[in-house]
Amino acid sequence: MYQLYTVLDGIIKDPIMVMFFGLHTVTLIILAFVSFAVYLNSDTKSTIQYLVMSLCFIFSEVLFYIHNYYIYDWTLVLLERVLYSGGLIFLFNYMVTKNKAKKRAQKIRSYNFVFTKQQEQNAIKQ
Repeated sequence: MYQLYTVLDGIIKDPIMVMFFGLHTVTLIILAFVSFAVYLNSDTKSTIQYLVMSLCFIFSEVLFYIHNYYIYDWTLVLLERVLYSGGLIFLFNYMVTKNKAKKRAQKIRSYNFVFTKQQEQNAIKQ
């Protein structure tokens, strides 16, 4: 990463843009580690979507850096945009799946609460 930073420091004349490049790259690396840790913690469909989403964003940014600073090729641009769109789709699916799971768990807890209240009332009556 340091080697890439030194190469980009020579290509990009504005030091603020180089700093933003570094921050963006570090943020994507942290996203990858967090998504992998979440995946290892619980192997579910939503965590797999989260991991694939982070990988799509990472490879999309790598292709963006390649076609923006090294080689401009329309196939790289197309692949970068397809990966970015795929990452957004996986992000949407992850959020929908997580919200459904939370609502389902809340509904189960409320049913259990009502069921225990009914059992307590039946025990008091008897």
